[in-house]
Amino acid sequence: MAGDGMTRARLYPLVLAILAACGVARGEVGGGDAKASAKKLPYTTVANMTGKRLPAFDVESGDGKPLASKDLAGRLAIITYETRYVIEKNRAAKAALGRVLKKRFAADSWRVVAIVDTSSANFFTRGVWRRKLVENSKKERIAIYGDWDGKTAKALGVKRDESNLLIVDAAGVIRYFAYGRFDAKEMARQKTLLESLARRGKRRAQPAPAETTR
Repeated sequence: MAGDGMTRARLYPLVLAILAACGVARGEVGGGDAKASAKKLPYTTVANMTGKRLPAFDVESGDGKPLASKDLAGRLAIITYETRYVIEKNRAAKAALGRVLKKRFAADSWRVVAIVDTSSANFFTRGVWRRKLVENSKKERIAIYGDWDGKTAKALGVKRDESNLLIVDAAGVIRYFAYGRFDAKEMARQKTLLESLARRGKRRAQPAPAETTR
């Protein structure tokens, strides 16, 4: 019996060494290390909405001007949906896309629609919300609309309390939808997509060559 105990004592370190060499002792079985090292992106792409038509929605600016999704027909649209707490999160990305729009698209062929979640406004605070929207619209030089009943958030399927960005082509089809904080790589991808839509629009706008007669 004593001999068996000594044998086990000698074998135990050897077994541990074999297991460690195989990655078992370090918890590497089943790709544990690969999962742990996978980098979590700061943004999420809503792939299941890409390629679908833009859902119908209605919003209203601080000074009472309405905007409906049907008003965007025939124009490329960049739609942002944010709360006041995350509106600065993707300022760089929004500015970069704005530069592409002004440089590559005809002035009347696009629209930027900035929507803020104002559904928490009530009878007492609605006036303050409206005044702030008007002030910020003047500051940003763009109309900012409020989602006053939360129906637009539901229709678009946005992520509440996040910075959402949609790129919709002139046919009303969603070409890009993501939320979160966009890094430099994702901003470059957004720019490339927008430029490709500009090239596609120019090809469609070119007149057909005149037929020659003999």
